Amino acid sequence: MARKRTLQPVNPIHPGQMLLEEFLRPAGKTQTALDLAVALGTSRRLWMNLQATFDLEAPTRKRRAA
Repeated sequence: MARKRTLQPVNPIHPGQMLLEEFLRPAGKTQTALDLAVALGTSRRLWMNLQATFDLEAPTRKRRAA
């Protein structure tokens, strides 16, 4: 059976890591507003999708290793 190709990253980045590296450090900030989308000019869906992708990868890797 052929594997279905996906566009999901092989090693997803944690949303907090992206937030730190792409937004907070460059802006010289250590923390930001609760509403990241408004504070950073991004979409709400960006942060939810990053978190969901990261959360789904951990059990998938664990299952593959078993």
